[in-house]
Amino acid sequence: VGDKVRILNPQINISDTLSGARFSMEFRVAGLFATDTARYDMKYGIVALPWGRKFMAEYDPSLDKEEYVTGIAANFKVPEHVDSYIARLKDLKDFSFVSWKESNQSLLFALKLEKYTMQAILLLIVLVAAFSISGTMMMSVFKKRQHIALLRSLGMSKFDIAKLFIAKGMAIGMIGAV
Repeated sequence: VGDKVRILNPQINISDTLSGARFSMEFRVAGLFATDTARYDMKYGIVALPWGRKFMAEYDPSLDKEEYVTGIAANFKVPEHVDSYIARLKDLKDFSFVSWKESNQSLLFALKLEKYTMQAILLLIVLVAAFSISGTMMMSVFKKRQHIALLRSLGMSKFDIAKLFIAKGMAIGMIGAV
């Protein structure tokens, strides 16, 4: 607080400077604020309205006489309910509203796509593991045909032998999952 900072406006071009817009301005830091959202904290600064107007790319000296703003930001206690807040404000015809969901639409889409992609990858991993376990079990049954025949001659039913191999497959699967 108290430091001076020089802010550059990348939107300004030569024709704008000829009309009075400023390419850079020096401001004194009067205070700090935090929204707990790094994207906004790193991007926005608050200045007095007359100085903010002079820093706009489409600055016109006639703007100094008029009382208007180009935008207002609002924070809500429950950001997920922003659509219901905007629905209540839709009657104000002179204003347009953009929610954080609309302004971050590409990010939200990317997160949703990542979620589905990770689920698909996990499904493929589980399928490969399941085929591997089933192949191992088939080879085990094939190699132990003589033992199975001995168990059958001692009186075990096919169902009991199937339960034995299913239990073995489940144990292999659980150990593999852990």
